[in-house]
Formats: sequence, structure tokens, C-alpha cells
Amino acid sequence: MFAYLEKNFPKNCEIHGETKTREIIRYGIEEAEVNGFTSERDVCMYISLMLMLGHCFYKDPQLPWASAIFNDENIKRALHRIRGKSALFHLSTGNFEHDSMAQLNEIFPEKCKAVGDANMRLLIQEGIKSAQYYNIVNQHDVFIYIGCMFILGSGFDSDPQFPWAMVILQEKRRVRPTHRN
Repeated sequence: MFAYLEKNFPKNCEIHGETKTREIIRYGIEEAEVNGFTSERDVCMYISLMLMLGHCFYKDPQLPWASAIFNDENIKRALHRIRGKSALFHLSTGNFEHDSMAQLNEIFPEKCKAVGDANMRLLIQEGIKSAQYYNIVNQHDVFIYIGCMFILGSGFDSDPQFPWAMVILQEKRRVRPTHRN
């Protein structure tokens, strides 16, 4: 984690020094866990948000979008389901679009019903194209990308409410894909 912060937040690391930066990392890991974020990727995102927005960003009245996400049980449940489903994502029918729709319906059936099948298909098709722009080609990762579009909005990748997404995706775009599947 320290190497990631040195690379992506060099000024913060320079200002704080190694000892304090490591304390911030420990604090961020603890806070992320308290808020239900335990995967390495989620903790990394959480600490990045702390550095960009302040350590209490999720309850800062200046950032109502953050508290809305952290306090909305439907969003939390859906994000946790996406993480869980993405780990289990597989093509049961051999049709990515069909299988994605089925799994998104398991994650958040109320939203799928409200959006409708035709618009869900459009979302998945757009998600596949958008993911390719960021060199995301692995079906598991494409499903996570589509899941973010589904929960956070189709323009989450450029939404100023989600600066962490822009940072992660721009980094992903600079890296060439290693395999497709």
C-alpha cells in the first residue's frame, strides 16, 4: 500500500513522511473495515478517498454524495453483492449479456425491473464498449465495470462525485491488457 501511495500521492507522502504515511494507511485499513470494505482494492480506494477528501469524507456535510452512498443500505447491499457475484461470475449459458443480466437481477431485482430488459441490454452493451476503452477485457472485470455503471450510474467513469473511479480507470487505460477471457 505504501508503494501505491508513493506512486499516486507523492506530495502527501513527502509532506507526511514514511512513518506518518504508514500510520495513515493503518488508520485507513481500520476505518475501511469498519465501513464494510475488506478487499485490497476496496481498502485502496477507501484510503485514496481519505487522502483526496479527508479522513471523514463519508460523513462530511460538504460531500453529501459520499454520506448518501455510505448510509444507503440498498447501495451498500448492492455493492457487496456485486463484489460477491463478481467473484463467482461465470458464463452459465455462454452468452455474456444474458448471464450479466441474470446476475444483475440477482443483485438488485427491483432496479432491473424498474429499468426494464431493453434498457438493461443497452446498459450491458454500452458497458462492454466503455470497458474496452479502459483496456478492461476480462469478462470478470467487465462485469464489475458494468456493475459499477448499474449501481453508480452509466457515466460513473467521468462523474466528479467518483474521482476514485477516474483515477483507477485512467491508470488501467495506460496498462495494456494481458489476456482476454
